[in-house]
Amino acid sequence: MPEPVAEPEPVAEPEPVAEPEPVAEPEPEIKESSTDPFEGIKTDDITNFAELFDVPPPEDDKAAYEMAKKIRKWVADGRPK
Repeated sequence: MPEPVAEPEPVAEPEPVAEPEPVAEPEPEIKESSTDPFEGIKTDDITNFAELFDVPPPEDDKAAYEMAKKIRKWVADGRPK
């Protein structure tokens, strides 16, 4: 009589490895809300920038930091109109 052939153990399929999600652009680091995003920018420059480019006051810290960054660049570029 032939010996019984052992059935091979079912091999578990390896779990598909999930592709890592693309890492979003890191947000510019926003310092504590107690710090002034406009520190070092003259009040006149802030006012002139807002009037020239019809920019409303920022609504939150993130918007304030973005506006401050634009004003600094504008000042560095010689305040073009």
